[in-house]
Amino acid sequence: MSQNPQRRPEVEVVPSADGYLAHVPGSPLLAWLNSTGYVVLELCTGANDAASISRALMAAFDLYEPPTELVRSTIAELVTAGLVTPGEATTEESVSLDIAVWAPGSSVDADSLSAVHALIREAEAAGITTTLTIDRDRSMRGARNRASNRFLNRSDATHALFLDALPDPMIAVSGCDIVQLIASGHEAVGIPVPIGEPRWEAAMTAARAIPTLTTRDIEAYARGYDVSIVRAPEKSDLEAGFIEGRHCNSGALLLRRSALERIAGSDLANRHRGNVRNGVVAFAEGRGFFDTGLSGDFIDIDEDLAFCERLRGAGGQLMIDISGDLGTCLHVGMHLQGRG
Repeated sequence: MSQNPQRRPEVEVVPSADGYLAHVPGSPLLAWLNSTGYVVLELCTGANDAASISRALMAAFDLYEPPTELVRSTIAELVTAGLVTPGEATTEESVSLDIAVWAPGSSVDADSLSAVHALIREAEAAGITTTLTIDRDRSMRGARNRASNRFLNRSDATHALFLDALPDPMIAVSGCDIVQLIASGHEAVGIPVPIGEPRWEAAMTAARAIPTLTTRDIEAYARGYDVSIVRAPEKSDLEAGFIEGRHCNSGALLLRRSALERIAGSDLANRHRGNVRNGVVAFAEGRGFFDTGLSGDFIDIDEDLAFCERLRGAGGQLMIDISGDLGTCLHVGMHLQGRG
């Protein structure tokens, strides 16, 4: 159960010498608030739960981690003082996140660990339980298959996040809001991974054509992203933050349990089990979600394409997160084509 606290509309707050004084007209109670208490009160809009208020404080005060316990105790004090109503309780799915990191043949570097632990703090501040597994197998196919099968064997697991402990996937995941992606309800969300060398010539052309572009816009447009989409984007896609994809890099891929269950139930994973481009592998990993082979058009494909084809072939939908740099890149491209 979760509750979204809401400030009573009749509450009056006035600054004092060392904080704030708050009271409800007609009530003899007078509450003193420090700066934290005042900010929490202002964030009790009915739309924010304790976890989202904690994340807001972490950002506002540049904290290392969300002050979740402090926020919860402050909200309880505000409720007791009659300044806040706890709101109506709503039943929510218990969410867990299984983070599977592939670190091929090496330890995970400090930057990657920092990015992963930032994700964990963000998720746990929102009440999402997390588990972390690091697979150092040199085979990405094997690591992904093991993670997929291990995830399905856990009855309590709701979401899986596949990550590569490599610079570009970690750049991609550092810029995303994992809680928002989980809350979207999509079965499969690809977080765009930048690839290749920046296209600075194209970016400079865009900068000359659109003088209002910021340096961040130009940098985003200069990068290529390892995704392909079903159709040209529209303004509504940018506003929604997602667009349907054909394929994406699994180096930053969020899946609901139902996505893997869909593939497993269709027998597509078993049908291609053991197929690889350079021979046949052992079957110890269970279903071959990421085993390579031929596409429906008889084209030799890699692990990521194979998984995306199986997901779509089983009736699933792959959505691409365009709330970050890829969205900026698409927006600039639409302006250049006169559709922005």
